[in-house]
Amino acid sequence: MKFLNGTYTQYFSRQHRLVGHVLQWILAGFAKTKNVAQQRYRDIVLAGKGQPSPWQQLKNQIYLGDDHFVNDMQRKLAPGQSLNHIPKKQSKPQ
Repeated sequence: MKFLNGTYTQYFSRQHRLVGHVLQWILAGFAKTKNVAQQRYRDIVLAGKGQPSPWQQLKNQIYLGDDHFVNDMQRKLAPGQSLNHIPKKQSKPQ
């Protein structure tokens, strides 16, 4: 696993011409300075603690969203498209 993770990280970095650790890339999205970025990241993590897991809200094994979103995604399927390759639980709204 460690080898696979390192190999993929190197591949991803080359493809996207990125340098540095993945966490540095994530932090860069929060602020330009390291201290501010780290504090904003901490705030987001702390705000999520104690919240219900989003996986408990998973619908049809693939959707995270309200019923309107799920229905909208279901409508985007081509009417004549075969769903034989999709497990029944995943292909039918719950």
